[in-house]
Amino acid sequence: MKISTCTSVFNDYGNLFEIIKMMKDAGFDAYDVTIFTSSVFVLDQAYTVKGIKKWPVEKIKELEVDNPKVIDVEMAKKLRVYADEIGIVCNQTHAPYPSAFVGAKGYNEYAIQNIIESLEITSILGAKICVVHPANDYTPEQNAELYNRLKPYAIKFGVKIALENMWNWDWEKDEALPAACSHHDNFLKHLELLDQNVFCACLDLGHSEMRGLNTCAVEMIKTLGNKIKALHIHDTDLHDDLHTWPYFSKIDFAPIWKALGEIGYDGDVTFECWSQVKKLPKELVKPSAVFQAEIGKYIREQIIKNRG
Repeated sequence: MKISTCTSVFNDYGNLFEIIKMMKDAGFDAYDVTIFTSSVFVLDQAYTVKGIKKWPVEKIKELEVDNPKVIDVEMAKKLRVYADEIGIVCNQTHAPYPSAFVGAKGYNEYAIQNIIESLEITSILGAKICVVHPANDYTPEQNAELYNRLKPYAIKFGVKIALENMWNWDWEKDEALPAACSHHDNFLKHLELLDQNVFCACLDLGHSEMRGLNTCAVEMIKTLGNKIKALHIHDTDLHDDLHTWPYFSKIDFAPIWKALGEIGYDGDVTFECWSQVKKLPKELVKPSAVFQAEIGKYIREQIIKNRG
């Protein structure tokens, strides 16, 4: 069970080579590469219609262009050589998102080609899992169609695709709205429609605890069981998607580690926490990474001690 975190947390620190060296020195066993284009962060103006989050058409069209990636195939080859030299592994990656929008054929084709390339990059880096978001407003059947289009490439590159529990937002109620995999039963239905040899679950603990989704991390764990092969660990105030370090907001983590131990979780301890780090001057980033790695070691101990 490796201790890992996503590289995007440290994007302001330096390039990927500098980031993974810093992570290695800070005590992480592995790194999670965020294969995002810059475009994924521009979708900040959503509106709600009949309880469903919708993106403005003009915003979707902005994404139907080729954007520079954080990492491509050629860079991945160089990063793999360097990571092997310094003794740190890539345990998982995160594909670009959103994966698809209802009725947005141009964007959807653009997105799937980027996701396919992400699976190849994942393979080159030596990671076994690539997290690919379900389309928020798709049914389980629609998402199964999307994922099954990716299945041959996952098999070709020897990579598992992990679905993640998502959320929408109701601006009137000021709380999260259901989305693909946001509820434990819906998440399970998604997985049951897919080949378990190729697809698995990445449980985002913070998303599980957001008000309005009528679930929780422990319920997710009990429902999904050994289908959970990866984690996104972070804390929240039980309302917003904050991505703070564990124990710095309101989630009660002890029952979560216990539940993970009881299902025999044998994946990695992977953080997705950027809120505090983004505020730090560069000189404090590495010390903060050391602290985060220590939290990871504690979490690992808690999960292991709760195994039956």
